[in-house]
Amino acid sequence: MTEKLPLEEIQRNEMPVEELHSENLQAEQESNQPQSFQNSITELKSIVEQLENVQGDLDQSIKLFKRGMVLAKWSEEYLMEMEEQITDIINQSKID
Repeated sequence: MTEKLPLEEIQRNEMPVEELHSENLQAEQESNQPQSFQNSITELKSIVEQLENVQGDLDQSIKLFKRGMVLAKWSEEYLMEMEEQITDIINQSKID
């Protein structure tokens, strides 16, 4: 699976954002899960930037929005899981 490049790296490589993102989007959508929380946040930021700059391509906007919703849900579930782990650790330390 390919890793997302920061926007600055994309610009330096002079590869069109749409082309790079569509390749990464397809790979990520196949697994539907980001590799990490940080990757999820990075991709969400990229999607927001792209949605702010989309000019008239409704189909691409819809695809980006759908992917953003998948990432947002995954991230929320991940954070809830981490919160539970932290709560368990705190509770366990009170017992000891």
